[in-house]
Amino acid sequence: MSDEPNSDAAAPMSMKAKIVTGVVGAVLVTGAGFLMLRVSSPAIRPDQVPPAGHYAASCGACHSISSDARAIKVVR
Repeated sequence: MSDEPNSDAAAPMSMKAKIVTGVVGAVLVTGAGFLMLRVSSPAIRPDQVPPAGHYAASCGACHSISSDARAIKVVR
């Protein structure tokens, strides 16, 4: 081993680059989670009644809404 600096070593990331990388990573992970939720949730009818204890958010946030979807039996 020599005491010479390694010319192949990459320069450390600046703080600004670390923050931008973290924000971009968080946006990508959140987007992937949202897409997985949309894909895994069944399509529902526009007049579908939510089950007891269901989230209060708009149904369209998680489900695709279609009048052709079969009605889901809801236990209240």
